[in-house]
Amino acid sequence: MATLTVIVPVYKVEPYLYRCVDSILAQTFADFELILVDDGSPDNCPAICDEYASFDSRVRVIHKENGGVSTARNVGLEHACGEYVTFVDSDDSISPDYLAALYEGVKDARADMVVAGYARITPDGETLMAFTPETRTMTGRDALFDCCQTDNSIIRAPWCKLVRTSIAQHHPFPTDRKFSEDFATVYQWMFDSNTVVSTSKGQYAYWLSETGVSRRFNIHWLDNFKTLDEMIGFFESHEMFELAQHYIRNRHVFWLDCKNQLRKSNVSQEERLHIKAVLDARKRDMKSDGHSKRIVRFKTNAFYVYVVYPLVGKTKYAISLLKKGGLRELLAVVRGKMKGN
Repeated sequence: MATLTVIVPVYKVEPYLYRCVDSILAQTFADFELILVDDGSPDNCPAICDEYASFDSRVRVIHKENGGVSTARNVGLEHACGEYVTFVDSDDSISPDYLAALYEGVKDARADMVVAGYARITPDGETLMAFTPETRTMTGRDALFDCCQTDNSIIRAPWCKLVRTSIAQHHPFPTDRKFSEDFATVYQWMFDSNTVVSTSKGQYAYWLSETGVSRRFNIHWLDNFKTLDEMIGFFESHEMFELAQHYIRNRHVFWLDCKNQLRKSNVSQEERLHIKAVLDARKRDMKSDGHSKRIVRFKTNAFYVYVVYPLVGKTKYAISLLKKGGLRELLAVVRGKMKGN
C-alpha cells in the first residue's frame, strides 16, 4: 500500500495534462499512488489517462460521468489507499521534490497536515509571484488564524497541502456549488488537525489560465456567500469569535466586490437581474443581522477602494486592509498619498 495518494481531477485539459502528470511521476519520492479521475472529459484526456496507467503501475484511472470538480475529488478520496492525500489540479504542476518535502513534514512532526509553497505562473512560463512559507509547526487552530493574515499566509485552496486521508474523507468537497467549494472544505481539515507543518521546501506551480475564465465574474460567484455563511456559523458555534468576525468582514468585502464587478461585467440581462436581487437581499440580511453600520462604511468608502486608491497604490492591499478591519489605516494611507506624503 502506498504511503501517499495524489488525486488529479481531469476535465478538458488536454494541452496541459502531460505537463501535470509528468511532473508527478518525476518525483524524487516514489512511494505514492496517482489517481486520475476522468470527469467525463469530451477530449482526448480519457485516453491520455489510460496511456499513463498502461506503463506505470502507480497510476489508477477512474472514468465517471461529468459532475464537476468536487465530485471528481470526492470519488478520488473514496478510492484513496494512502495514509495521506494531496490534490493537484490537472493544469498545474509540482516541483520534483514536492512530495518528498510534504512527507518530510509528516514524518518529522507526525503532522496531520503539511503546507508547501506555491508560485503563480503565466501561460508563457513567467513567475508572477512566489510564496515560500517559513518552516514551522503549529496547531490546526493556529493555522486557521494564519489564513487570515494579509502577508505570508496559508492559502485556503486544497492544493499545496498534504492531509491525513481520514480527515479529508470525513470532510468531502460540497457538490452544491461551483465557486469556493475548496475553501468550504480546507478550514475543516485544519480544525480537525492536531498538528500542521508549513515547509519552505517543495513548490506547487499554479498555472494561470490563458483566458482568465476562472476569475471572470459570473453568477457562480454568489456561491461564495454560502461558503462564508457556513464558515461564520462554524466558528461561532465553536466560540472562535475572532475568526467569525474576520469572515463577517470578508463577507462585506465580497458583497462590495460583487457590486463593483456587476457594474462592469458583460453577464446576460437575466443573470444581471438575478445577481442584483441576491445582492439586494444580502444587504437587507446584513442590516437585520446588526451590521448596518459596516455596510454604510463599506459603501461610503467604495470610492476610495476602487477609484482613488488604484491611482495611488494597490487595490489588493486596500481590500486586504478592509478584510482586517483596517478602515482607518486605509484612509490614512490614501489621504497621505494624495497629499504627496
